[in-house]
Amino acid sequence: MKHILYITTNIMGSGGVSRILSVKLNYLVETFNYKITILNSNTIGDTPFYSFNPKIKFYFLRSKKFFQYKIELNQIIDKISPDIIVNCDNGLKGALLPYLMDLKTPLIYERHCSKDIRAVSYSDKIKFKIAVFLLEKSINKYKEFVVLNEHESKVWKGRNIKIIPNPLCVEVNQQKRVDNSKIAIAVGRHSHEKRYDKLIAIWTKVVEKYPDWVLKIYGEHSDIIDLQSIINRFNLQENIQLYDPINEIEEIYSQANMFLITSESESFGLVIIEAMAFGIPVIGYGSTSGTETLIEDAKTGFLVKKDDAKGYVEKIIALIESPKLGREIGGHAKKSLQKFDLNNIMSLWNKLFNSYF
Repeated sequence: MKHILYITTNIMGSGGVSRILSVKLNYLVETFNYKITILNSNTIGDTPFYSFNPKIKFYFLRSKKFFQYKIELNQIIDKISPDIIVNCDNGLKGALLPYLMDLKTPLIYERHCSKDIRAVSYSDKIKFKIAVFLLEKSINKYKEFVVLNEHESKVWKGRNIKIIPNPLCVEVNQQKRVDNSKIAIAVGRHSHEKRYDKLIAIWTKVVEKYPDWVLKIYGEHSDIIDLQSIINRFNLQENIQLYDPINEIEEIYSQANMFLITSESESFGLVIIEAMAFGIPVIGYGSTSGTETLIEDAKTGFLVKKDDAKGYVEKIIALIESPKLGREIGGHAKKSLQKFDLNNIMSLWNKLFNSYF
């Protein structure tokens, strides 16, 4: 049985990386009969938000001290003897990985974020810059450096760049859309790069004309970014509602009339293709590779220039005032997703892994 070790962070949380890994790793176990081990270098011991096949084994690196981290890492690798190691850690520890372990085992890098990921604090900006620098220096130490779209394949320089997009994960056939709802949704954690502060400001202009419309934001709350206080400041408690993330996300999409994303750093908007799969028109900034590569402007969704709040409001109003337009955009969007079929994407991963056996 082929054994693959995945090294990642925050696997227990509700973020997009955890979601996509749960789907992919379960598929590898259940369809291709791989043995999968997850080494989590952050959260310790919680129950996963998403479901993982019980055959998948978890290890947790408990030390935050550099040398102790290196010792624990190699002890676990020696103990389990994987055939392939996949690095899904996009942070500083992940960037250091080729320098911390013996490279006799094939090492693959799986990039889940944009190269130009944004940060709020000065310390985080420095960490991201160092991580990118280290990755650029060590990129050819990886057998494969896997990114999510063509844009990201061009900004990284290496002889081993490979594009494998994320697969579509939702079960559309089991849900029926609620027609004529007056609900817009946004999905994602409350982090700086999602720019929900801008989305709230945009929504204030929408409800001036259409006060019966509601924006629902689903995502993990933050101790740093207090969206509720921004909502209160605009007196929009009735028009903007915050919800915790939910596992059965299909229910959210089935109730929505449009999907809004104001992220300024996105390499692949998994939530974008999920919304599109339900025939929901999506509006997003055209300044990120994760929106530009998924949305064809005015055909499968709308792309707005960064910081063009007026243009963003105009697209929302256009969809509100023309349900026919929304149906046409949503229909085209739904038809554009064949390349993200789960079986096809996982066949690419299986082919990649098998090239090392």
